[in-house]
Amino acid sequence: MTRKCSDCTLCCKLVPVAELDKPANTRCQYQRQFRGCTVYHDAKMPLSCRLWNCRWLVNDDTNDLARPDRAHYVIDVVPDSILALDEDRIIQIWCDPNWPDAHRDPRLREYLLRRGEEGIVGQIRYGSEYAIILIPPNMNITKKWIEKPGDMTSNNMNESIRELQAQGKKVERY
Repeated sequence: MTRKCSDCTLCCKLVPVAELDKPANTRCQYQRQFRGCTVYHDAKMPLSCRLWNCRWLVNDDTNDLARPDRAHYVIDVVPDSILALDEDRIIQIWCDPNWPDAHRDPRLREYLLRRGEEGIVGQIRYGSEYAIILIPPNMNITKKWIEKPGDMTSNNMNESIRELQAQGKKVERY
């Protein structure tokens, strides 16, 4: 299945772009409604945008997921290096703050459950400062979804990973 962005530009809003001093949840200066990026494959296109792609677009086990602008989240192929532990394995999901419960989409939860079988936890991002570590039932002793909120400057993310490791779970950097 070949997928195209079409008129989806959610990544242009949610994902920060350092080269443009564009914070998360801010519309990119080059984004145009129904046109997408006006500098796509142009010399003005930032390197991070050239390298970035969403998992829905590359179809990495996302057949049953809705297009990001309809789902209200973007699954990041190349997550930030935000955790101190070298053995962490995280899949980063940028969630539209206007739809804070979008990460509860049953199809996304199924996707994350499959990632949990690989030792991957979800990291729900609402911006550069705040995230939730989402631990699937198959990775914890409660056998329920665990949502651990925290700011990106705290040790909360690392504590979540250490708890999993204490349970004997191998969690690797993705």
